[in-house]
Amino acid sequence: MRKFLLRLLLFSCIFFVVDKLFYVLVAKAPSLEADKRLEMILEGKMNKDILIIGSSRAAEDILASQIEKETQQRTYNLGYQGSNIEFHYFLLKTLLKYNKAPKTILLTVDNPSEFIPVKSLNFRYDRLYPLVKYNYITEELIHRNQKNGFARFMVLARINKTNFDLTKRKPAEKNPLQSCGSSPFLLDNPQKKFQYTYDYKYSAIKEAKSLRNAFGSFQRECKVNNIRLIVCYAPDFKSFNANFARRMKQISYKENFTFIYDTTNAKYKNIDYFYDESHLNYEGAKLFTSEISRFINHLKK
Repeated sequence: MRKFLLRLLLFSCIFFVVDKLFYVLVAKAPSLEADKRLEMILEGKMNKDILIIGSSRAAEDILASQIEKETQQRTYNLGYQGSNIEFHYFLLKTLLKYNKAPKTILLTVDNPSEFIPVKSLNFRYDRLYPLVKYNYITEELIHRNQKNGFARFMVLARINKTNFDLTKRKPAEKNPLQSCGSSPFLLDNPQKKFQYTYDYKYSAIKEAKSLRNAFGSFQRECKVNNIRLIVCYAPDFKSFNANFARRMKQISYKENFTFIYDTTNAKYKNIDYFYDESHLNYEGAKLFTSEISRFINHLKK
C-alpha cells in the first residue's frame, strides 16, 4: 500500500510538472494572432467614446477612423465577421468589466436574421481559444460547456488544438484589419454577378429565445451604464425589410436610437458600391459611414 501511494505521489508530481510545461503554448498563443482586439479589451485598452459592435456588417461596412474624423469622438470597430448577438453581448459585458463605458454604441443588426439561427452567424469561440491564459476567458468557455471544470487548475484542460499551431496568423488580403478595428474590402470582387432582389418576409415564430434574450441583455447593460445605443441597419443589395425593423422596434427599449441607411439613395442599388450581396465595398462603406457620422453629429446638438 505504501509503495502504491508513493508511486501515485510520484505520478502526480510528474503529471503536474508536465501539465505546467504546456503553459508555454497557452502563453504564446495571443502573440500569434493578427486580430488582437479582444485581448485589448481584456487588458483595459478599449476606452473609446464610440464603439461599433456587430457582425461583418459592422466590420466591413463601417469605417471607425472616418467616424472619428467626422465626429471628433474616439471611435473603434469591434465588429466580427460571422458573429451573432450572443457574442456581441459577451463583448459588451467584457468591455464593461475591464474598461470605461463608451458614450455611444453602434450595434449593427443582421436584417432579417438577427434572431433566427443561421449557419453564417455564431458565437465566435475561435476568438476565445487563443486567450485561455486569461481566467476570465476560461470561465466563459466553462460556462458555455466548451471546457470542463478541470480547466480552472489544469493547463491541458484549457488547451485547444489551435494552440499547437505556432505559426503567425496572416491578416486577410481582401479586407485586412485596420488600426481602427474596421476591415473594409479594399480589393474589388471580380465576380460580380448578383442582382438586386426584393424580400419583405419575416416571421417571429422562427426566432431563437437565446438570441432574443441576448439582445435584451445588451440593451439592459447599455441602459444601466448610461450608454447611448444606436441600432444600425446597413445596406444589402436588396430591398430594406421593414417588417423586421418593426419587429426590432417591438422588442427595443424606447430610449434606443435607430439608424437606417438612406433607402432612397440610388447608389445603394448600384452594384459598383457593393462587394457582394450582403457587404459594401470600400467606396460603399465610405458613403454609408458618412451617413452615420451625420446622424451622430445631429444627436450631439
